[in-house]
Amino acid sequence: MSIGTIALLIASFFISSADGKVNSNLSADLLVIPTQAIDKWQIEQYSGIPKNEFSFSSKGILVQVKKSASPLMYPLEKVTKISGFKIKGEFLGLPKFKNLLSQGSKGADDYVLRIGFVVPGDKKLNGFKKMFAAEWVKRLYARVPPGMGLGYIQFFNITQNADQVGSRRTHPLSDLIQEEFFASVSDHGPFEYSYEFKEPIEAVALWVSVDGDDTKSDYDVLVSGISLKVP
Repeated sequence: MSIGTIALLIASFFISSADGKVNSNLSADLLVIPTQAIDKWQIEQYSGIPKNEFSFSSKGILVQVKKSASPLMYPLEKVTKISGFKIKGEFLGLPKFKNLLSQGSKGADDYVLRIGFVVPGDKKLNGFKKMFAAEWVKRLYARVPPGMGLGYIQFFNITQNADQVGSRRTHPLSDLIQEEFFASVSDHGPFEYSYEFKEPIEAVALWVSVDGDDTKSDYDVLVSGISLKVP
């Protein structure tokens, strides 16, 4: 999933104020997200882009990228205040770049893992917007409590360009999408990350993104565990 694609599909929605730090000792109440139950997740598709393949097992969620991208959504039961997250699994490959310094730019906007939070707000889907919105966008709005709209999506990215770690950006194609680069990876293998926000955010859905459509990459990612810190 390239962020440019997201911008075109949901260009009226998003802005963010989350900040944080890497913390390997994340502690507090944790909301465990099931990574083995396919019926708890929504697998969506972008128009004109091959979608990833997903399989669910006792090991977790296996995401197979074949020059593809697609949203994997976990709707939360209610608006939930979140102050951090933990995620673990294994990178069974990585996106391939001609120049790592170009990662995130046009034609190279692929990341091995983005963890996103859909935050409610005052943006409503009505009139012509509703007529032309993608079906997965309509389903996302259906998860928002009555009378509420959407605000923004906050992505936390694992990058292969170590120079990006610790930085944030408003995406150049949309000031409604915010990204924070909290960790880097240089080779495939097992991973486990914990991340704590400076200030909690509220969310109505979790968004897991693994993409290779821009770089025409083929690789797999296993997500074996996800939990959200709830203050």
